[in-house]
Amino acid sequence: MAEWPETSLAEVARITSGKRPNIVSNTPSASCSVPIIGGGGPSGFTDAALFDPGVLITGRVGTLGKLFVASEPCWPSDNALVVRPNQDCIYPHYLRYALQNVIGEAAGMNRGAANPLITQKDRLLDAANGFRVALRPGCTAGWSPS
Repeated sequence: MAEWPETSLAEVARITSGKRPNIVSNTPSASCSVPIIGGGGPSGFTDAALFDPGVLITGRVGTLGKLFVASEPCWPSDNALVVRPNQDCIYPHYLRYALQNVIGEAAGMNRGAANPLITQKDRLLDAANGFRVALRPGCTAGWSPS
């Protein structure tokens, strides 16, 4: 049976922050059909996608601890962190499951005063001491986005 090698999250994913969209609608329309997703889930619609399907979205400010996998092109809000996995090495839904088990730890690292806050620079992504994830057999770690 093949081994599942372990590597750091930093080797198989990039973490960035979402952005504030220029156009926001509360309901979908022909001109605003792309979902805006924040730390608490969908929050509106905009006219263009910032990311393709397969990214993971979690709260950065306020709502911490929930993870969403985008099943369609989306626009993560400026209060969200986006985990973009190398889908050649790791499946987004597997990574969501693996991260869900440690996201509470990341939420415990918050440094906000009134609102909880974590950033992409937190220990979760640290190559030496951060979260480690198993790769499927035959895959070598490294970043080459699909």
